[in-house]
Order: sequence, then C-alpha cells, then structure tokens
Amino acid sequence: MSPFRESGVGDPEGQDDRQMTSEQTIKWADRAINLLTSSFKVEGEENLAGARDEHNRHPEQPWLIVASHLSNLDAPAAVKALGEDFRLRIMAESMHFGMAAQKMLMKTAGQESFAPVRYRQGLKRRVGVFDPENFNEISDIMKGGETPWLAVHPFTDRGEMLEARIGSAYLANKTGAHILPVALELRGASVSMEGPWQLLKALAGKTDAVFHVGKPLQFRGVDVEIIEEVLRRRKEGEKITTPQRLAVRAIHEKLSEQAAVVVAHISAMLPEEQRGPYRLSK
Repeated sequence: MSPFRESGVGDPEGQDDRQMTSEQTIKWADRAINLLTSSFKVEGEENLAGARDEHNRHPEQPWLIVASHLSNLDAPAAVKALGEDFRLRIMAESMHFGMAAQKMLMKTAGQESFAPVRYRQGLKRRVGVFDPENFNEISDIMKGGETPWLAVHPFTDRGEMLEARIGSAYLANKTGAHILPVALELRGASVSMEGPWQLLKALAGKTDAVFHVGKPLQFRGVDVEIIEEVLRRRKEGEKITTPQRLAVRAIHEKLSEQAAVVVAHISAMLPEEQRGPYRLSK
C-alpha cells in the first residue's frame, strides 16, 4: 500500500480496480526509486488527498498528471506516489517503442502502462509533436478509465526546465480533465539520471527525492474542434479559409496561456536553478 494514503481517505478496500496502476508497474517504480535514491517523500500531500478523494467519489471524471521532465526518474516517482490512486498510463516518445533497450525496460515495467507520443527529430534534441490525431488516441485511453502521465515540456538533461508545450491544455479542454501538476526534485549527485555516468553518480552518492504535488487545475471554454477540423481539411487537400486560420491562431494563443499557468504551478515547486525560462531572476 502507498505510504502516502491518509487514514480514511481513498481506502483501497472495495476501490474500483481500474483506478490502480498495474502491480507490475508499481513494483518496477519501487525498485527504481529504491535503487537510485536514499529517501523519497511527498510534499503537497493535502493536494494529493484532495485529488484522491475527488477521483474516488467521481471515477468518471478524467484526470491528467502533468509533470516537469528533468529526470528519468520522473515517471517512476509518479507511479510510486500516485500509482495506487490512479491507473496511470505513461506517455513516452514514440521512438522508444522501437529501441531494444527501451522496449526491454517497458516490458519489465509493464507494457500496458505505456503509450506513445509522436515526435519529430529537431536539430539539437527530440521534440514532441502536437498531433491532434495522437491526442484522440490518448482521449480514448482516458475514456477507458486510465490517467495519462505526460510532461509539460520535452525531456532535458541540463537539469532545468524547457519551454512549455500546449498538449496538456489541449487535452484538458478536449476531455474536461482535471490537471494535477507534479514535479520531482532530486537533491544530490544527479538530476537527469541520463546516461551511464549520471547513473553511476546516482549509485555512488544516492540522492534524496521529493515528489511535489500541486493544487488541481481546471480549464474550460476553449473549443479545440476547429484545430482538428483544419488539420483534417489540410490532410485531405481541402482549402483552409482565412477565418479558419485566424480561429486556429486564436485557439493556439489561448492554449498557450493555459499551458503557461500549468508550468507556473510546476516550476514554483522546483528550486530556482531548475526552473529554466521560468526563473524569477534571469
């Protein structure tokens, strides 16, 4: 049982099984955290308790777990802290599903707990693509009672955040989901855990892990269907009118504003030096 459950709130006895991440994935997360950290605690337990209570009372209400992505331990930490309260589906870059090492890792962790987010190769790093068709697939996952874990920005091994993407805001408006912002803070030898050297540093000087849970967020009022309609028309070779282009631009701006709210909540939970472009002092 999760050590972060509060007595009398979200008791797993009698709880709908679909709300719980697979036992295989929970065990994988525990092993990863225990191997690479010396301690693990949750801050913002009152926010987690509120989200847990709301989720148990209204299991039909979809949720999104939206995270910073500074470390390869971000997803295992989310599973350890939230896996008994939400049936998590970890959204990973689609390239990982074709790489032998990553495929082996996902098989060990429980393949059913992962789903792809399509990407394109940038000049300096992999960049997640905003693809409404892909997000339709994620919406179907949510309708099945699962809760996606996704990053608010691409992974970075620099130990600081990157600019936010609009995916979480888009999904929240499309599905009516509540957003639970989270951030993993690692205090010690390694932040990213990326590559053999960083892993060796972590093993040699184990780090303290703090999993921050923010207050749940809700976004409404942005009709994203025009984006899907315009992309469908473009795909089928139909003409895109000027009003349609302007409408898409306006919707994108609103989603960007909402994504900025999400990332503000997430960055506020991290040390100043890890906030990247969201630092208070530039």
